[in-house]
Amino acid sequence: MRIILRPCSPSERSGRGLGISLSLVLAAILSASCYTSPIVGEQPSPTSSPTVPLISTVSLMRNGGFESGSLSGWKAEGAVTVVKSYKAMGYTTEGGNATELSTAKAHSESWFLILGKDKSPGAVSQKILLPPETISANLSFWYACVPTTGSRLSFSIDDDKGKPIKTVNFTATAGWKQFTFDLKRDYFGQSVTIRFRGIGTSNFMSDGGELITYECLTILDDVGFDVQTNTSIPSPTPTTITTSTATPTASSPPSPEPPQITAPAQNLTSPTAVATLVSGPTVSVGVIVILIASILPVVAASAYIRRKRHYRLKRD
Repeated sequence: MRIILRPCSPSERSGRGLGISLSLVLAAILSASCYTSPIVGEQPSPTSSPTVPLISTVSLMRNGGFESGSLSGWKAEGAVTVVKSYKAMGYTTEGGNATELSTAKAHSESWFLILGKDKSPGAVSQKILLPPETISANLSFWYACVPTTGSRLSFSIDDDKGKPIKTVNFTATAGWKQFTFDLKRDYFGQSVTIRFRGIGTSNFMSDGGELITYECLTILDDVGFDVQTNTSIPSPTPTTITTSTATPTASSPPSPEPPQITAPAQNLTSPTAVATLVSGPTVSVGVIVILIASILPVVAASAYIRRKRHYRLKRD
């Protein structure tokens, strides 16, 4: 008995080629099933640095130091005088001789205001609009009595309806003194009116046995109404940009329909045909199922033939 090993016939080689074709099909199916869409995510846009608030201070009082030498910016009533200096004079009760008691000067710079005379009041007022962006408001002024003590000063600040916000009455004394007041936030963005009213008084003193009478007057200077405002611009709000990439899917409209494939027109066992069917922008599930259903019977038959014919035993 002899065993002769011969080469495979063309039909047997085609069976082996079919195995290769099946490998190609399975690789293509795996590639198609593993092809996933790019992740659609959110990418934050660049954010700008926070803006530092711009705080500025401004005085809203007009001619508060009376340095114009006039009452510009003020509404005046009664005995009101803007002066550079004031000499307080006293008079003896018997002879009427005049005596200089003291000289009043401005608290700062050159000019100041005398409010009223003996038993004759004088008043000034000024209306001010506070900006909406106000974050603080402070009122201040300096007052005194010349030459000694006893004159009167009334201060008030009213809201835009004329209702008093703050009222203070002073008995003035010699020497400049300061008063300050912080306005509440409730009045920011509104108009307020600042008012001063003064009245003098007569006083007496003894000098060498003589009785001297003199007039005490109220003086006012350096009225300020300083506000702080926030004029900064808010930082832009960071935005989110959503990006997406189109993914080839069976439902992506519209895509060209694959050409109809018939058995006589194309050899399904050819590697080129298999690659053509599974390649392209779209791989549908239907095509994959048809490929598998068409190839599996052929694969089974080919395996059977290979087992029978791969090696032949020839008996002499």
